[in-house]
Amino acid sequence: MSIALGALPDWFSGVGATGALVIASLAAKAAFGQVQHMRDQIAHAQEVEEKSRQRDRRSQASQVAVWIESVEGQLHVLFSNTSGLPIYRVSFTAKLGWSDERIYAEYSVLGPTVEPRRLAKVEKSIEGKFSGDLEKIVSGSDARGNPTEYVYKIRAGSELSKLGEMWADVAADYARIGIAFKDASETPWARHAYGELTEHGMPGAAVGALEND
Repeated sequence: MSIALGALPDWFSGVGATGALVIASLAAKAAFGQVQHMRDQIAHAQEVEEKSRQRDRRSQASQVAVWIESVEGQLHVLFSNTSGLPIYRVSFTAKLGWSDERIYAEYSVLGPTVEPRRLAKVEKSIEGKFSGDLEKIVSGSDARGNPTEYVYKIRAGSELSKLGEMWADVAADYARIGIAFKDASETPWARHAYGELTEHGMPGAAVGALEND
């Protein structure tokens, strides 16, 4: 292709304009990329900050748990709070899988624990519901022969006996228990029977949430 000498200024001008447009386009793309990168960084930082807030918010509640075990023939309802702070307005809800009945027990406050703590009040509430089906048997005595420990055996022929012979084993296998409480910052929580931890707006809502377990 030949270009007349008189047209060279126009040609150079056109090339210069095209080059300027290309440079401007590249600059715009680079600027957009930088803006998008900054937005992504800000979004990521906000996400990290929100997760950190959530961890801090759940910090105490996540260290609270309750469960049921059979230990040497005895029913143990065990509570753990390793947060170092007490919890308040504590409500326990237990449901026995073979029954529609629910058992409730409340404490105004429960302090922190180093080792899991037995909750005799909750144990008695659960056992009391089925006392007619249970037979108390001596399992331990002192040096003088005085009974010191007992276990409960399920009465033969009762509906409960279809599930097993020893009460503690049946309760540990079939019972579900949850806990509702307020943490030190007065936030209501529910630790469900299967371990899920949920936050609630009011203590009553936390207790009600356990009804669906």
